Amino acid sequence: NNYYLLGVISLICVLLAYSGFEGKKQIEQRKKDYSTYVNVMESISKKEDLDTIIKNIENLESNYGESDQLTIAKIEAYAAWNETKKVQSEFENLFNENKHLTNNSTLLVLYSEALYTNGEKDKAKEVISKASQIGISDEYKQRADVIMN
Repeated sequence: NNYYLLGVISLICVLLAYSGFEGKKQIEQRKKDYSTYVNVMESISKKEDLDTIIKNIENLESNYGESDQLTIAKIEAYAAWNETKKVQSEFENLFNENKHLTNNSTLLVLYSEALYTNGEKDKAKEVISKASQIGISDEYKQRADVIMN
């Protein structure tokens, strides 16, 4: 009986130590990934190497799965380099995966700009119309007016 109890206690101690070690590794990985995300956002604002930015975002997606924030970061990167076809494609993927974001008028205005630039003027006007129904902030009204006129 004592050997059995001692064995169970030993096993529990080993499992707790292992869990602590693994938890510490995960924390370090998350800190590293957060640093990568911050660097990505800085690189976008500085218009550094697009391929590296996209690769870093995709690495983060492989670790955490696709997310609104990572897709929006990818959209921002493509927009900074005027890759409007990719901006449009990423927005369409974003809206397909996250229906609730179709109620975000700012995202709709940005999506409509990509549509408009890519020659899909009627669809861009539809999207702006929906954004107008939701309410476009003053910051984006002039951009919306360009598409509507």
